[in-house]
Amino acid sequence: MMRKTDAEGALAVAEGYVADGMSEGFAAKAAGISLATFKRWQARARAGRPLKDYGRCGRPPSCEVSAADAEILRAYVIRANIGRRRVSAAGGCRLAAMDAGSGLSEALRAEILKPRADPGALPRPVLEAVREVSAPAVVGRYRDSRDGLNNGLYSPGYLRCPEGEIDRRYRPMERVSWDDGSTNFLLVVPWRRGGDKCSDRFGVRLVRGQLLACLDSASGFCPHYSFVVRERDSYTAGDVCAALYAAWTAHGVPVGTVLEGGSWQAGRTLELCRRGGTEIVSAKGRAMQKLVERFFGELWTDQASLMPDGHIGRFRGETWKESKEAQAAREGRLDPRGVFPSLPAFLGGLDKAVDAANRTPIKSGVYGGWTPCQRFSDEEPASHRVPSAGLARLALPVIADRTVRRGGMVTVRAANAAGVDWDFAFAVKDGHLWDRAKVSVAFDPRFPERGADVRLCGKQAHGPDFLQVDPAAVSMGPAPVLDAAGPAWSLRWFDSRDQAREAKARARAAVLTVVRSADGRGRMRAAKEEAPGDRAEMERAAAQAWPEPRADAGELMDLYA
Repeated sequence: MMRKTDAEGALAVAEGYVADGMSEGFAAKAAGISLATFKRWQARARAGRPLKDYGRCGRPPSCEVSAADAEILRAYVIRANIGRRRVSAAGGCRLAAMDAGSGLSEALRAEILKPRADPGALPRPVLEAVREVSAPAVVGRYRDSRDGLNNGLYSPGYLRCPEGEIDRRYRPMERVSWDDGSTNFLLVVPWRRGGDKCSDRFGVRLVRGQLLACLDSASGFCPHYSFVVRERDSYTAGDVCAALYAAWTAHGVPVGTVLEGGSWQAGRTLELCRRGGTEIVSAKGRAMQKLVERFFGELWTDQASLMPDGHIGRFRGETWKESKEAQAAREGRLDPRGVFPSLPAFLGGLDKAVDAANRTPIKSGVYGGWTPCQRFSDEEPASHRVPSAGLARLALPVIADRTVRRGGMVTVRAANAAGVDWDFAFAVKDGHLWDRAKVSVAFDPRFPERGADVRLCGKQAHGPDFLQVDPAAVSMGPAPVLDAAGPAWSLRWFDSRDQAREAKARARAAVLTVVRSADGRGRMRAAKEEAPGDRAEMERAAAQAWPEPRADAGELMDLYA
């Protein structure tokens, strides 16, 4: 059917032919309409009514939706949740009609609840009134204020070039992005010491691991990664700081670093980045701003082929089969060695997967094609600056406040290199001087042989603020250690008995020196069987344990220096 303007024109043409003496039938045909239509339109025109009163469907609307009714319907529809970014328009309208207190007009209420062959069918005017609020973008924004940041409009072609110089690409180490791999892995570690149902029965434990990876924005090359293992929970800000510092030590401090929220922007992490001199680019809620996300897609494909076992999903419990097997293993009902890979074997496979991803060519419609490892090695890096030694303490994974006990002992519970919660005990040099002092203990559980950095924790009677008590307090207990011997990984145990005996001998010799100095006649001295060896050896040990006063004993020292 012709539009309204054409109908008026056709009627005018037909009436003109009739005025010239042509019959009505031939006049209507010459105007392109039927005789019946000509007479109907002519009668309506004489009555002052529109020539057409029907919509394009050929039917008049079955109901009218006022502005007030439309507002009520939209409020019900936008809350009718049936899925992610989806609502039920028909369901929301029916709920509004069935709710006696909704405020809908009775005529519209009756029209919506009218029995139909299809319960989901509604009059077109009703659906048109709620069409806009049913759009996925509107529904998503209503439920989540961040919707549209990552799944809406975007600006391509900016992630590999500096903000102020978009005419060039980044150079290596000019900007890097960090993130966790999200995918969780369950791994088996040998553990014949017992302590849970799994190790009591099978001599192994089940731990959970996550990958923390760095990606160079210029080349797409992964220069460093860290794998964190825990029995429970996730990585902490201490793990993030340790990974950042290790990458800086190996490749230099980058000019800029892209970090998401959580542990990546905890107070300790921000302080390390500030002191290290790298600019933080926040990617909170903007996952696509981190190029490392693309790297993870390549990496997990390679890892799945090289080490197919061990995937537990993005979240714990996502993969039903593996979750059931993990639960059975933890309860001692299933030997995990036949289901999940060992930690050393998994790390070896992960090294191969990272190497494969670094050698996989990248094809970009904006930047061309290149191989990540080749571009990273061939181009001149933007930064050669290594981190200062003063940042080493802040970068240690574990920093905890404790009280010195038993004449020089401090104990901290943390996850060891095998991911098992462990009590780490350290002996402080000249411990009898610091008994009951509040101290800050910093150490790396992966390397217990390095000891712990112990400092006074704030101002107290034992000394000035943050005075260094012992830069390398001796580890007194055993602990597992991961070793990379060539391309393979192995788990061994650190035996601390020799250095523990030496530390105990030095501590006793130091106390003996004080005791003897209290009586010039030498009446107060240790029993012969308690002295560490002969008299000459005892004197040497005492001299080592009681050195000359340090020159910096009275200076104020930074806790993280």
